[in-house]
Amino acid sequence: MNKSFLGNPFTKFLIGTLCVVIVITIAVFGYLFKVYNPNGLQPLSSSAAQNQYAINDVTNPPTNGNDDGLCREQYPNVLVSPTLQSTYPGGPVQYAITVKNTGCATHSYTVDAKKPTSGWTKAFGLTNMSNVARNQSRTINLTMTSPANISNGSYPIEITVSTVNNNTTLESKATVLYTVANPVIESFTVNGKGDPVAVAANSILTIAWSCENTQSSYVKNNNGYIVAQGGNTVTFTKERAVTGQRIYTLTCFGGPNFTGKSTSKTITVTAR
Repeated sequence: MNKSFLGNPFTKFLIGTLCVVIVITIAVFGYLFKVYNPNGLQPLSSSAAQNQYAINDVTNPPTNGNDDGLCREQYPNVLVSPTLQSTYPGGPVQYAITVKNTGCATHSYTVDAKKPTSGWTKAFGLTNMSNVARNQSRTINLTMTSPANISNGSYPIEITVSTVNNNTTLESKATVLYTVANPVIESFTVNGKGDPVAVAANSILTIAWSCENTQSSYVKNNNGYIVAQGGNTVTFTKERAVTGQRIYTLTCFGGPNFTGKSTSKTITVTAR
């Protein structure tokens, strides 16, 4: 290049001006990049590129507590209702398990329940929740049944919900209680009185009772005939008048159709 050209004052001015413009342009682009992308460049996985957001493993959240613009897969969100069920020994109870997909993409979930001990049975409406869309929920029912000879008490049932993301299993657990309660007689009266009962001859008798943890019950007279039956609370008026002495026995059952464990109580009625 001609040295006279480079040494020309006008040429020097043009070159200097061009350098200043380049520096200013770089500074402006740098400023705008920091304003609109404060976290710098983030690599996108192949699946993220398809979905227009980056998916990181749930175990790597931002350490500074700030939103870095990345969608992170989450452990399954599990809600079980009710959390406590009471029944008689061998009684079936049902729990509703709701799973919400709070992750970044459509997921399928597997649901299981751990039996407290041997002899229990479990039944699901279904055990696999397929293709649950992001931010959507799905509910399945779990029925648990204890052994018929189980003792009173509360038994924990552990429910597990899992999904797989990038060859990593994300698993959540929830615990509910199954409470076994044998039938208990709260009250048993004849004409409003407990044992023993004295009535006038030819009286009409009203038999009433109330039981806890009971689904069926009956009252028999001393001849073994059932004179009244029902659920956990019953009031029955005997149609025929009473003479002499009668013994009435109430039996409450911890199950339908007079099944399950039972408890009994008697009242002696004397007509005078």
